[in-house]
Amino acid sequence: MLQPANDNARVERRTGERHRVLLSGKVAWIHNLQSSDCAIRDLSETGARIRLADPLAPNDPVLIVLRSGAAHCARTAWRHGAHVGLEFLDTVDLTGPVPAHLDRLRRLWVDQLPR
Repeated sequence: MLQPANDNARVERRTGERHRVLLSGKVAWIHNLQSSDCAIRDLSETGARIRLADPLAPNDPVLIVLRSGAAHCARTAWRHGAHVGLEFLDTVDLTGPVPAHLDRLRRLWVDQLPR
């Protein structure tokens, strides 16, 4: 995220190199059964910029990258309507065994796989 340093310059605070992508994703919340589709627009090792299908969705989701099966537990860094910047806190590979409390995330990912 950019933060104004003065009137003429902006300082980059992002620590990971960002890559423009257009990937399908799913956002889910650990503490309730809600999930929503999203488009992943930028992705790095440390975060992502997504566009939510439901702009009224709660903060701090788990972002599931449908192509790779990676589930990123995240903190909402910023929000502008349906566009949300996420900072990744932890990542889980849904292609293998997962802890019991994350099994619902794995099922969400498996349900999205082509049959």
